[in-house]
Amino acid sequence: MNPKVKNLLPPLAGLGAVCALAVIAAFFDLEINKALFFPEALFGQFFAKVGEFPSHLAAPTVGVILFFQDFGKSKSLRNAFKILFGALTVVGFYTFFSWFIGVFSHDLQYAYAYHAAFSAIFSGLSLYICSKVPRSVMKKLLWFAVCLAVAAIIANVVIAAIKPLWARERFRVMVGGEDRALLAQASFDGFSPWYLPQKFAERSEEYIKNMLAIDESMGYHNDAFRSFPSGHTGAASIAAAVIVLGDIFPEKFRGKKRVLLFAAPIAYTAIVALSRIVIGAHFLSDVLFGGVIGLGAVFLTRLCFLKIRKKFDNGKQSREAV
Repeated sequence: MNPKVKNLLPPLAGLGAVCALAVIAAFFDLEINKALFFPEALFGQFFAKVGEFPSHLAAPTVGVILFFQDFGKSKSLRNAFKILFGALTVVGFYTFFSWFIGVFSHDLQYAYAYHAAFSAIFSGLSLYICSKVPRSVMKKLLWFAVCLAVAAIIANVVIAAIKPLWARERFRVMVGGEDRALLAQASFDGFSPWYLPQKFAERSEEYIKNMLAIDESMGYHNDAFRSFPSGHTGAASIAAAVIVLGDIFPEKFRGKKRVLLFAAPIAYTAIVALSRIVIGAHFLSDVLFGGVIGLGAVFLTRLCFLKIRKKFDNGKQSREAV
């Protein structure tokens, strides 16, 4: 088989799967949720809390890698950059632990002290461990840091922009709570197919207030009409940025290891996506497009990285030849 054709098969298969699932979701979104809705399941509750961690870890990961890049020609400028990226690492870990601790306990006293303590410990530990890594390796990881940062920003911005435009009502709000027993009396009048944005749909003020009140009673805030696309799934898919490591260190990731770089984050994204349906936070189409946006951001960023790196290597070879 022609190598070019062979390389096209995986993305074409992925595109075909997305299209097939989009069609299925267009007809059976509501029925799938009714069948899989088990909000009490530990599986759904667990990934509802930790599913977003790849996106939340992006900032401190990028900060640590950039800290060891030695940007700047003068010593004072290099130190300024180290202070900047060291601060990014600390702030990144602080926001990570603010999120992580917050999902398990909303009433923790002096929570900021715990956030600050954990961010200081993990920042110091991360910088110390990476200081033992060969500088040549850290230099190469710059490409990974850039791809991770760009992909995370693109995915989060796109998803945040689409949510208010679609204004799709969440399944759990239609049910009236996070309890499967409520399914029998739910009307699902607020259901809308994924291909119809609801920003300008006719909804009475009273209906909106009632849905927001149900949302608030479950511990959420202004979240009733933010179902499409899934932010959790998009955040989980940022884990796919690890595929860039296979391009940076091809000698380390060959055969099954390289396949694992692709398969593991995609499998993790699928697990998080399923968990969002199980707890009634999203429909199949929500998680499908949330994952597509996140994975699309990663693969697009990787494609740009490969092209830039190829030009960089070609230019370097030309200079060395001269």
